[in-house]
Amino acid sequence: MNKTVTRKELKSLKASDFKSGDRIECRKYLLCIEYTSRDKLHTYSTPMCSYIINMYTGEMLDCTPGVTGGRPYYINDFLGR
Repeated sequence: MNKTVTRKELKSLKASDFKSGDRIECRKYLLCIEYTSRDKLHTYSTPMCSYIINMYTGEMLDCTPGVTGGRPYYINDFLGR
């Protein structure tokens, strides 16, 4: 499923409510929900293998929130819920 949300809407959603392969567009970010590791060896009950792409630059964001090039805190909070 592809879904476009605002930052405010994202703050009320939980990543665990989405299925693996879902894509959520929020502002300039594309959140890709994944439950299975890239090497397909591990599957988790939470979307801890999810990744975020900056749609302007095409780069994947660093996992550390708050640093330059890292995840915004509101996205990190969404992925943790």
